[in-house]
Amino acid sequence: MLKKLGSLAMGATIAATLVSCSTKPEFTNETQISIIPLPASVQRAAGKFELNEDTVIYTKDDKDSIHCANFFSEKFAKASGITLPVVTARPKVKKNIIVVAISDKVELGDEAYKIKVTPDAAVVIANKGRGLFWGIQSLMQLLPTEAVFGDTDGVKADWTLPACQITDKPRYSYRGMHLDVGRHIFSVDDVKKYIDYLAGHKINTFHWHLTEDQGWRIEIKKYPKLTEVGAWRKTGEGQLYGGFYTQEEVKDVVKYATDRYITVIPEIEMPGHSVAAVSAYPNLSCRGEKVPVRTAWGVSKDVYCAGNEEVFTFLEDVLTEVMALFPSEYIHIGGDECPKARWKECPKCQKRISDNNLKDEHELQSWFIRRIEKFLNSKGRNLIGWDEIMEGGLSPNATVMFWLHMGNVKKAVSAGHDVIMTPNSTFYFDHYQGDKGTEPKAIGGFTTMKDVYDYELVPSNLTEEEAKHVIGGQANCWTEYMPTFAQVEYMVMPRLSALSETLWTSKERKNYESFKLRMRAQYQRYSYRGINYRVETPKGPELVNGFLDKATVSFEKPLSGKIYITGDGSEPTEDSEVYKTPFQIDETHTIKAKVITPEGAESVTVSYQFNKLQYVESVVKEEVSQGVSYEMYKGQFPNTTEISGEPVKTGETATLSIPAGVNGDNFGLKLNAYIMVEEDGVYTFYTASDDGSVLYIGDEKVVDNDGYHSMTERSGVIALKAGLHPIRVDFMEGGATERLIVSMKSDKMEKQKVKAELLFIEK
Repeated sequence: MLKKLGSLAMGATIAATLVSCSTKPEFTNETQISIIPLPASVQRAAGKFELNEDTVIYTKDDKDSIHCANFFSEKFAKASGITLPVVTARPKVKKNIIVVAISDKVELGDEAYKIKVTPDAAVVIANKGRGLFWGIQSLMQLLPTEAVFGDTDGVKADWTLPACQITDKPRYSYRGMHLDVGRHIFSVDDVKKYIDYLAGHKINTFHWHLTEDQGWRIEIKKYPKLTEVGAWRKTGEGQLYGGFYTQEEVKDVVKYATDRYITVIPEIEMPGHSVAAVSAYPNLSCRGEKVPVRTAWGVSKDVYCAGNEEVFTFLEDVLTEVMALFPSEYIHIGGDECPKARWKECPKCQKRISDNNLKDEHELQSWFIRRIEKFLNSKGRNLIGWDEIMEGGLSPNATVMFWLHMGNVKKAVSAGHDVIMTPNSTFYFDHYQGDKGTEPKAIGGFTTMKDVYDYELVPSNLTEEEAKHVIGGQANCWTEYMPTFAQVEYMVMPRLSALSETLWTSKERKNYESFKLRMRAQYQRYSYRGINYRVETPKGPELVNGFLDKATVSFEKPLSGKIYITGDGSEPTEDSEVYKTPFQIDETHTIKAKVITPEGAESVTVSYQFNKLQYVESVVKEEVSQGVSYEMYKGQFPNTTEISGEPVKTGETATLSIPAGVNGDNFGLKLNAYIMVEEDGVYTFYTASDDGSVLYIGDEKVVDNDGYHSMTERSGVIALKAGLHPIRVDFMEGGATERLIVSMKSDKMEKQKVKAELLFIEK
């Protein structure tokens, strides 16, 4: 049974923190001034403007002004049930009006806008249509939260705007969001929803990833087999999966985005990630053999043949049809993850290398990209590619989207190339957002909302002039593990809100504590729109905890709801106990907790294990010296318990990490030592590894982080008497990443890597 205790000082501490972060005028009432991304300047004033049946929207008689005014009127009518008429004749009485208009009386910039709200009127002005539209997005966020993504057919609310003045402009000109429809395809309606989410966050570019190894998703009339064959793959159950967008559907999506001032950039992958295309037309590959549309994720050796002229005829025909559908300045050609194995064995490719005096297959890829770029340039378009297009030399006018080799950014910008930052480490929204044991299956990695918010796009080694070539950033949503649009929503929201502020708001204005406060209203907007967003999980103790006598269970107050807990192994529901204050337990317990918002949205359930421990006695060793002994085993081991055979290498090293010279695609490693525990206590040990790792103290398995996985940290807890204790770490590698970090902490010691001076071996 859980035993309750009185309230501790935690609540008072949190309250003090919120007050300390709310000193600027725009934060004094976050329920009214709660705009994301944060504007350049917000000044709160006294009073409010009420919208009612008599309110009129006045606009100028130009296309952009009328469009933005009608957009606001339609959104507001859908949310409130009140239709506000849009007029172009200047009203005689300047009260109870909303002005939405393009203006040249003040110089703002292409995407900048101004808002002024008084008790008599609300005014939104901008120099260009896109700026005016962003102003409308902010105006809607000044309204009650029901209005922003309003799809409610009229609800009762206090339809007022707080009196204020806002001046705003973006930090970066390119603010992008990507969606992969190659791995999993989504309906046109879902794609339009996605575009709406981008518009609400002032994201001005939608990167539509349309072709992949696993599916070709765009109709090309000259090559019908691309969709007849290339758009379909067999599932593990032998069923066909796939689909594609007709050219009429593509036009519809592009118009929908254009109406929201969003540019759609298509991506047609080349020369790699092209199995779907060569499945439809085998003559495009080096071997000319029929291959099925790829069912597995990852990278295939089957790519376009760089020595075959038919490939360039095909690609130019495809791009001609694509350019007729997409008016964007940029066309994305991928260029990433192209294996060179087929080119090395292909006579046509080798002849191409020889005929053009190319050094190797990397320069052949550069030649390939330059040829495509020359074609695009001849049609008045520019090329974007992932940063692998730098291999073998960069195309003259290309813009580089950096996701992998971030160290090459300076090389690109110093040569005068524009770059877009989309780092795999931070802007990949297919990464986990929480512990893998509780989150839906994802591709790997770990990227929190705060990670996205804190990322600084401009590398510190760039000069002021070079930094001008960082034109913006983009987050990517690869859909290997997102079979439904609801899962896309879960992975994108709320990280999209953090991204929008990182790309829009100046470095000096950004403030994560302010952002978290403003996210309260944003979560409500998500709920009113019916978005399957990720609700923050309870923030409390370690997932695995240990104690000798009693343990205190304590959680931080969530921003978006209440924490519901159970102690009997059942799933928490709204009928479960609400966590209010810290409490103590004196027996082994599993505490399950989840956050549930007032609108009924739920987080995943998180289980916290509390183990009542007994001390493990130390051992006595007469003669020891600092160090760690190791054994390396060759082979493919699915987990550490399978490591067997004779070691191929043995030796000594200083720390519990992978020794120098121990590497390869597949191997096992055993590290053995004695660890000196300086005082009695409860110790938490951690292993962070790619792939599996298991930590033992004596015969007790303390940390289980086994199996194939990307970089993942797991912890375990044990009570140790002062003195020496046998410690062993088993590690298995299944992909040549070779990463292992072993850390520890206690009540009297902050978490840190296990120090070499604490590790010993017998002489």
